[in-house]
Amino acid sequence: MGKNVENMLREALARQDSLAYYRLCREQGREPEDSALYSSGQAEEIVLSSRFVPRNPSSEHEEEILSNQVPENKKKILIKKVCADFLVDVGKAGLNLCDFSSDGYYKRNLLQKYFPARFGKQGKTSVDNMADLSVGALFHNVVKYAESCLRQ
Repeated sequence: MGKNVENMLREALARQDSLAYYRLCREQGREPEDSALYSSGQAEEIVLSSRFVPRNPSSEHEEEILSNQVPENKKKILIKKVCADFLVDVGKAGLNLCDFSSDGYYKRNLLQKYFPARFGKQGKTSVDNMADLSVGALFHNVVKYAESCLRQ
């Protein structure tokens, strides 16, 4: 690993920039020193790559959202809305967030409902055939990211 990349990795770790830390570790094939920061960055990457398509986007904005031509400030508002709606449904469902292997069916459905481009049947990381334990761990990370998104 080059000295510059090593410095960037150390800076991301010092700043607690989870997304940068996750991306640098992944790009360099490096084991993370801070697994919590890495997991948080992984969840953030998942949410960001899902394109934040609301459950039922209005037809006038659907094409704009799907084409990723959303201005940065509007994108942040959409992200917060999706995260808030997701967390409301998580709360209503009364899911066990501590036991990753429980409630797999419901966790899988919520991931697919709110992040279809990422977790849907044709998504980049379809959760259809994923083990409940893996779905639970992924779900936990997405919930933590959604919570942090609303605190910003």
